[in-house]
Amino acid sequence: MPSFPLARRGAKALRALASRAERYPRAPFAVALALAVVAFGAAVDMDRLADSRITEAEELATEGEETSSYYEYQLEEAQPEIVEYGFSTVVVEGEEWVLVGGVLRNPYDRALESVSLSVTAVAEDGNPIRAEDLYVSVIPAGGVVNVGYVMRGNATAIPPEELRLEALEPSYLEVDTSGMTEEEAAHLGWHPEPPEVELLEVVPLASPDGCRLRFRIDTENEMVELSVLFRDAEGRLLGGMPAGSVGSSELSAIPTWRNYPLGESVQELDVLAAWMPEGTDLDAIEIGPSDPAGG
Repeated sequence: MPSFPLARRGAKALRALASRAERYPRAPFAVALALAVVAFGAAVDMDRLADSRITEAEELATEGEETSSYYEYQLEEAQPEIVEYGFSTVVVEGEEWVLVGGVLRNPYDRALESVSLSVTAVAEDGNPIRAEDLYVSVIPAGGVVNVGYVMRGNATAIPPEELRLEALEPSYLEVDTSGMTEEEAAHLGWHPEPPEVELLEVVPLASPDGCRLRFRIDTENEMVELSVLFRDAEGRLLGGMPAGSVGSSELSAIPTWRNYPLGESVQELDVLAAWMPEGTDLDAIEIGPSDPAGG
């Protein structure tokens, strides 16, 4: 039984702050203010009975207007382009699962952050169903990522061909740092470059029944999330899953994130036939970056 990718806390926190500007006081002003308060309190205690010695205090001078200023930015809402998606049902050791596969593109010249997707459908009574939410931390500017996800088969009674993948919640463009100082921009974090992944070969396995993916990966980040996408002979997307080690239906059988050596290396991934949707063409299987942000 596969583990489910968790809703990233960063995505929810970012979404909660979207309605207001972010403000961060600069350290020199905060330190100066704290020292002034301490010094003033000490002076009052020492000279409580010596009114004649108390003189009018002057406001401490700062290092200019900029020192006591704030910098701020406004999050810009945006949406990824959902290029294609597909769903399939598989049964592994008596458990039914729905494989979710998608290809997302960022059409903007800035990274797209806190990307939220929803698996939706329409019930027989016409009411909308929001069966599952999944998240991608970041899609690089102009980049494309694969989405592979596994959800319980009983999450919805809707047939997989009637499911949809939609972006119901806003995503956010990376903050434009062109007008900021290095200090200001440093508060916003940094996104690693997505890994380069090339599928070298798909080798059928007899025992256990399935296939082995050999791929080259070149990464600057140890923690990487890759996804496997399944297609039929006509290229139709059937579904996907995280590129973890799939050996059984144990709860932790499909880890979302894996550690890879820094730099270039050749890796292998075994996928059991039970996890492959009916009609999967081994020559059409894909593996690629799903979330380059490193968790």
